[in-house]
Amino acid sequence: GVQTCALPICLSGFVYLGETNNKPLAGVNIIATINGQSDPYNLTAKSDANGKYTIKNIPVNQPFKLQVTT
Repeated sequence: GVQTCALPICLSGFVYLGETNNKPLAGVNIIATINGQSDPYNLTAKSDANGKYTIKNIPVNQPFKLQVTT
């Protein structure tokens, strides 16, 4: 189904092995470190069997760093 997000925003995408979309990676951790506050904090998601992830509750107008780990 289609996910809808209000403010704050959501970030979603897919994780693949290499530069093609032939092999999605499941169980990969995606971490968004929100840096706009006095104390940075992390929002996390894990990719599903199709490589899809969604990170919810990203604040608007705040810088963040995205990291992918296995």
